[in-house]
Amino acid sequence: MASHSFNTLHTVFEYIWDRELPNDDFTNTLTVLGRTYAPCRPPHQERTPDLKTLFHRLKQDQAAETEASWPREFLGDVHSRIWLTYRSGFPLIRRAEDGPSPLSFGSLLRGTVDLATVTKGFTTDAGWGCMIRTSQSLLANSLLQLRLGRDWRYDRTRECPKHAEIVSWFVDIPTAPFSIHNFVEQGANCAGKKPGEWFGPSAAARSIQVLCEANYDKIGLKVYFTASGDIYEDELFELAQYGAELRPVLILAGIRLGVKNVNPLYWDFLKKTLSWPQSVGIAGGRPSSSHYFFGFQGDYLFYLDPHVPQKALLIASEAPHESPDPNHYVEVESGLDLGSVHTNKIRKLHLDQMDPSMLVGLLVENRAGYDALKRCINTHDQKSRFLSVYDSRPVLAAKSSGALDESEFVDLGVLSMNEYDAIDDCDEHSDAGACHALLRKERAFSHPVLVAMDPEEPEEIDASIHFDKDASILEKDPDRANETFEEIHVSETESRFEPDEPVVVSHDSAAVM
Repeated sequence: MASHSFNTLHTVFEYIWDRELPNDDFTNTLTVLGRTYAPCRPPHQERTPDLKTLFHRLKQDQAAETEASWPREFLGDVHSRIWLTYRSGFPLIRRAEDGPSPLSFGSLLRGTVDLATVTKGFTTDAGWGCMIRTSQSLLANSLLQLRLGRDWRYDRTRECPKHAEIVSWFVDIPTAPFSIHNFVEQGANCAGKKPGEWFGPSAAARSIQVLCEANYDKIGLKVYFTASGDIYEDELFELAQYGAELRPVLILAGIRLGVKNVNPLYWDFLKKTLSWPQSVGIAGGRPSSSHYFFGFQGDYLFYLDPHVPQKALLIASEAPHESPDPNHYVEVESGLDLGSVHTNKIRKLHLDQMDPSMLVGLLVENRAGYDALKRCINTHDQKSRFLSVYDSRPVLAAKSSGALDESEFVDLGVLSMNEYDAIDDCDEHSDAGACHALLRKERAFSHPVLVAMDPEEPEEIDASIHFDKDASILEKDPDRANETFEEIHVSETESRFEPDEPVVVSHDSAAVM
């Protein structure tokens, strides 16, 4: 009965939400992860169709119409992307005592709640796992490109063992390397996330990093995570260099490109990142939810939507949901529903509707690929880009500087280059002569900027480190430091500073970043 209800609700949901999207842009080139496709020509329309012709058009199959409006090569590329979604009926993920309840109005409405286990934990991620699923999609497509190449296309009539193996790493059982169970476990370890809590890009990135390192012998992929958009070559090479060559490395950049929406200043560069051959997509970027973005046409981004509930991706015996015993699960590759991780449904979102918090993925397979990526980044106008490459990370000579949690993202959403050029950090009650002249520097985005302090009069100076207005991740009270940019109620980390000594930046230093 429960299964029948689920199937019925799923069918209704799919009909309403998953309908075909016809193409209405016959001018702009279509881009998918570094590949470009010419748009179709507009269909020929008769001026005065007769009644018979009009009736025939109304009877035409909607899917056929949609397929005809998109280039065939484009549809084949989209269909080959791995698409991971909400799943229901997987082995139990036990709830935390002080964590969210599996029983909610949304779960009842979707028909995904399992009443037999609702007091124990979660057997579905519907309603809270979208960022995990889009992060899984980003990682899965990275591994797909690494092992099968960018030219590979999915064909349900042909077996591909490597493809099946990659999908098997993401099935919904505790022993799968990149299962929802392992993402939830690492979210708790890395970011304090409880089962049933929504992940932010930072928690997702840290989970990917830990899980890939734990399974490196199997997948052969390193992960470099930057929370500011800055890539430091010495750290990247230390992580992935092998002799004179560079081992495959997935670069994850956690960024925020505005306050409520993506700043138009970054639109062009955001699209450029999806046009590079190193692109493996973007996770996040939709208010109160997350999507996997893989391409664009004009100012619209193409995406895969994880908010489509499906049955758990597993092959199991009659074992109960709460059983963690891996012996209950047979060889996964032999019976995987591979068709359920692919779709040819086209969805698109205008850039002005995109949420500014996101996780950008770039796959570097060798040294030549890295050099090409570096050139792509450096050739773009520095004022309107959100990625930068440096030889090494700058060192701030302060005891408390190491307390800043690098997992926090940097807000890149200032409206202009001069909006916050001058940051006045003097205490409003201090004498005007107590502060030195401010350090000024034109910058493309709001990285933390330190001001010079007078070492002779520390008692008259607010010794806290301050950040740019909306970009601030710290409050004046160091005990209230938390993450503020993500629209979530639970901070991912807490950064504390010990302002026992003033932080001094010498006037001889031309740049703090």
